[in-house]
Formats: sequence, C-alpha cells, structure tokens
Amino acid sequence: MKKYDITIYDITGSPKGKRIEEILEYLKNNKEIENYIILDDEPLNSKHQIKTDFENGGLTKKHVKTAINKLNRVRKR
Repeated sequence: MKKYDITIYDITGSPKGKRIEEILEYLKNNKEIENYIILDDEPLNSKHQIKTDFENGGLTKKHVKTAINKLNRVRKR
C-alpha cells in the first residue's frame, strides 16, 4: 500500500466466520467511519468492495485508481 501512497487506518482480525460479517461488525463498533472501501480477493457482495485477484497480481494500479475515485465521489456529496 505504501507503494501507492495509501494509508491503512486499520484492519479486521482473522476471520472466524464470513469475512463480510466481520467487516460489518467492525464498522458497527467504529461508528466514526463514514467512508470506506474494502480491498479483498474474496467476493463479498458489497458496493464498497474493490475485488482484487491474488492469482493475477493482487492489488494493481487499476484497483488503486478505482478506490481513490470511489472515495472521492462519496466525499464530494
């Protein structure tokens, strides 16, 4: 992430169940979060997800551009 000048503020722990449930629980416990994206290679069925592909390079410049655009769109509202 440093390579793309992106700061990670926090991460979820190791999944005990479905990853999306863990993410939703994290958001519930951190109500100050207003805007976020999920970078993950597992399909999570979330409009906040940018699906990466571990087998094909992981996080790419295209993913980063998409993430920045999504975050900026929400911020401008």
